Amino acid sequence: MRHRIVLALGAMVCLAIAAGSAGAAVPQLVNYQGIVLDSTGVPVPDGVYSMRFFIYDDEIAGSVLWAELNPAVQVTGGTFNVLLGSIEPLHDTVFSGTNRWLQVLFVSQLLTPRTQLVSTPFSHRISTVDGASGGDITGDVTITSSSIGNTFEVVNTGGGRGGRFEVSAGSTEPAVLGVSMGAVAGQFFNDGGGDGLISTSTGAGYGVDASSSFGTAIRGAAGTSGYGLYGSSSTGTGVYGSSGSTSSNAKAVHGHLTTTSPGSYAAAVRGENAGTGLNGVGVWGSHEGGGWGVYGTSQNILGRGVYGLSSAGIGVFGESSTGAGVYGFSETSYGVWGNSNSTHAVFGTTGLSGAAGIYGRNTSSGSNAQAIRGVLDNTSAGSFSAAVRGENKGTGLTGIGVYGSHAGSGWGVYGEANGGAFSRGVYGASDDGVGLYGHSDNNLSGYFTGSRVEIIGGSDASIGGFASGYLVLGQSNAANIVLDNNEIIARDNGVSAMLHLQADGGQVGIGASGISFSSNYILGVDGRALFEEVEVQLSGSWPDYVFDEDYELMPLDQVERHIKDRKHLPGLPSASEIEEGTLPLGEMQTKLLEKIEELTLHVIALNKQLESAAGDNAQLRERVATLESANTEID
Repeated sequence: MRHRIVLALGAMVCLAIAAGSAGAAVPQLVNYQGIVLDSTGVPVPDGVYSMRFFIYDDEIAGSVLWAELNPAVQVTGGTFNVLLGSIEPLHDTVFSGTNRWLQVLFVSQLLTPRTQLVSTPFSHRISTVDGASGGDITGDVTITSSSIGNTFEVVNTGGGRGGRFEVSAGSTEPAVLGVSMGAVAGQFFNDGGGDGLISTSTGAGYGVDASSSFGTAIRGAAGTSGYGLYGSSSTGTGVYGSSGSTSSNAKAVHGHLTTTSPGSYAAAVRGENAGTGLNGVGVWGSHEGGGWGVYGTSQNILGRGVYGLSSAGIGVFGESSTGAGVYGFSETSYGVWGNSNSTHAVFGTTGLSGAAGIYGRNTSSGSNAQAIRGVLDNTSAGSFSAAVRGENKGTGLTGIGVYGSHAGSGWGVYGEANGGAFSRGVYGASDDGVGLYGHSDNNLSGYFTGSRVEIIGGSDASIGGFASGYLVLGQSNAANIVLDNNEIIARDNGVSAMLHLQADGGQVGIGASGISFSSNYILGVDGRALFEEVEVQLSGSWPDYVFDEDYELMPLDQVERHIKDRKHLPGLPSASEIEEGTLPLGEMQTKLLEKIEELTLHVIALNKQLESAAGDNAQLRERVATLESANTEID
């Protein structure tokens, strides 16, 4: 059997809002009444019926904007009464247009035609003003609310602006004044790709002037794109924040990323400078007192308190006339971390004597903690590229390129290189000053380990000139030793001086790893030595005592027996003694001369014996000749 509704009434049930009540909002309901008759015009029997209600944006076709199923509608005498929205809420967007039609499904029969909803249902949006179709308001408008929600809200779902505020030309009053005693003075939100708030000032005033005695004066929020807060000024300040609070952690401008999983390079506050000049600044911070111009904190071991990145310019630039240009502090990670693709990752300058252009501090007690650390990530870095580089443009004699000190037993400057035989652990260069300077009050000013220490770049180690040589040990204007690639010169105030090795009486060994010598010896040489001439200064007596009259010369028969028995001359060491011990050159020269002088005495004695024998032989020859002559006469 076909049914039809012959009467339908719609009304909005409104309840008064009690003053001071936070929960007494207008109910979003529509009171709908009707009579259901059969095809003969007789009311349907009394009972409970299932009914479904639809709201369309068109009289015949269109889209369903809202639907609600009520499975238990009481019908008495054909009459029913329902509250639309009691089961499926009626949102504000349902009545955002101008034409709406209601259609009813009674049990399983779709009743036609649709009923147009007019002024009464639309009036349920009186709780907001977004249903207005336009018009002007003359005079002052004050909106006061004691609720926690938004007192004033402007929403535009199209492509235009949510709102525009303008004051007359020449006025010194702000276009928008937001004052909050504890919460947020105003909030601007854009679902599209535009800006939440655009404020422009062409005069001397501010685009946005906001103040807060306790909470946030201005708060900006943005989604995946756009700006939470964007300020533009042709001559003045695009965004200006001021706070008169004397409490700790007060902020003039505060940016906050609320998500715990922001995308790469997401920034709570970001400064960009599109200028092409040399003195532009992306983010500028200054402080009149003893605080920080720019201060950044990070709670994660991989986080960065302040992060600077530049593809062509300076990642972080700090300048101070009295304090620290850049100051970084970290308990676990990096105090200052800079990254640049072409020039300075971190650049700091200061005009105060004794102050630091860049100052890094680390309170960690763990191994490998660094106050300042520089890393070149590119494995093909160019020539003379440096992870940390110090330059001193001064022309004085005591300038320092890199200065390192240590209060304990460590190193003032420590360098390590693992790139091959030609890598440098520490490299210092200076045009006029000191390329590398190390100082320690109670330990080593310089410490090197490895196969060699190579110092290049000096001139010939001549006597004249204080800076000659590849290596100068000692003050150049006092006693020192100068070394170059082929000589060692000792000098005193530029004048040639004796070269003393262990002048205090200690031992000196040359290639002496293969020999051992007792404390009786001062110099030990392992290997052969070539000399053009050697002079030995003896401390004992020279063997001229052999020629004294009382010297007891060993007879040759005793020398012969000694040689037969011991296989060496008397008074000289044996072969086994020389093999087991050493050969004292001075002593041996004395002994050999002693034997030569003894041999000379023996030769003189033998010569005398030979001369005496020769005389005797001459006399014997004369006697033989006489006898032979006498025998001839007899014959």
